[in-house]
Amino acid sequence: MRVIHPSALVADAADALGAVRDEVVVVGAAAVEVALAQTRAVVTPTRDVDLVVAVEQVEAVLRHLEDQRFRPSTRPHERGFTWVRDDLSIQLVRSFHPFPRGPAARLPQNSAFAMAGEADTLRAAEAEVRRTASRCERRLFG
Repeated sequence: MRVIHPSALVADAADALGAVRDEVVVVGAAAVEVALAQTRAVVTPTRDVDLVVAVEQVEAVLRHLEDQRFRPSTRPHERGFTWVRDDLSIQLVRSFHPFPRGPAARLPQNSAFAMAGEADTLRAAEAEVRRTASRCERRLFG
């Protein structure tokens, strides 16, 4: 376990997603921000959190988001996969499934995210991001 000082985005996302933390995998800028938290690297601020959800968990995650007062985005380019509360956006991508049903069918899928729910793989990927960041930091800052 690592303790970090979360940005407002990470703190808001952690608060909103705490009850479904085992059903989602954080990817994108928020994940990179956490991975690089103890380095001197800077991540461009963002107010959206990208989540990968296993097809079997989509309905439960959506129910939780609605319980947390998130509503579907009304922006045309975000409809179907983005939920918004105040200025925080949660964008969902589903893991691969040949015949998704219900709400999962409306989410974009990416077979690269088949690792959703595979904690060992995710820990290994996070460790690799930290190693790469450390190498870059040594090159940049000596």
